[in-house]
Amino acid sequence: MYVIAERDGPVVGAFYAVPGWPNWWRGHSFGKVRQVFQPGDVDPLAVAERFLSR
Repeated sequence: MYVIAERDGPVVGAFYAVPGWPNWWRGHSFGKVRQVFQPGDVDPLAVAERFLSR
């Protein structure tokens, strides 16, 4: 599990890899539950950007 937080502020999201579903991530950001697909070699920072950009 990864947590997205401001440097000196609140947690704004969290996400984790979906077991058995390669490249799919589930979590929430800004109070909304989301599921995103991140193809290729997964970088957790890229996944965090996807969660924050929606």
